[in-house]
Amino acid sequence: MERKYILILSISLLLIYSCSSDNKHDDSIFYQDFDNLAAWSNNNSQLSTEMANSGSFSTKMDSTIEFSQTFNINYSYIQSHKYRNIYIKAMGFIPEDAEGLCLIVAVDAPDKNLVWVKAPFQDQIKTTKTWGEIILKTSLPESAATGSTLKVYGWNPKKKKAFIDDVVIEFK
Repeated sequence: MERKYILILSISLLLIYSCSSDNKHDDSIFYQDFDNLAAWSNNNSQLSTEMANSGSFSTKMDSTIEFSQTFNINYSYIQSHKYRNIYIKAMGFIPEDAEGLCLIVAVDAPDKNLVWVKAPFQDQIKTTKTWGEIILKTSLPESAATGSTLKVYGWNPKKKKAFIDDVVIEFK
C-alpha cells in the first residue's frame, strides 16, 4: 500500500512540475538538424541525404553550391532580448581537404556589414571522412539599424565538398 501511495505522489508531483509556468521554452537557443527547416533558407538543393550526423538530412556544399542553408533572423529580435553574444556549435564532415571552408556569422545593416566572423573548418576538424565539431563564438553589436539581419551559414569559396549538421545557435 505504501509503494502505491509513493508512486501516486511521485506521478502527481511530476505532473505539477511539468505544467508549472516556471518551466518555460528557452527562446535563446535554436537547433537545426536539417530535418525541419524553420527559420532557415528553403533552397532544397542545399539539402542532402548523402551524409547526416543525425536524422536523415544535412546541408551540403560542393563544386556547384558555395553556401550552405542559412539561418536568418531580424536583428530586432536580438536587440529586444538584449543578447550581446552568440555561440554556435555545429558538426561538419569533410570528405577531403577543408581548405577555405568556414562557418560564418554575419550581421548586416541595410547599407553595410557590421559583423563578419569566420570559423575555418581546417582549424577545428583535423580528420577527414569523419564528423567533427565546429565552434564559433563572437560578441554582437548593441544596436543596428532597422532592417538589419543576423545570418549563420557555411561558406565554401574553394568549392570543396562538405556537410554541416546539428547546428546549435545560442544567444547570451
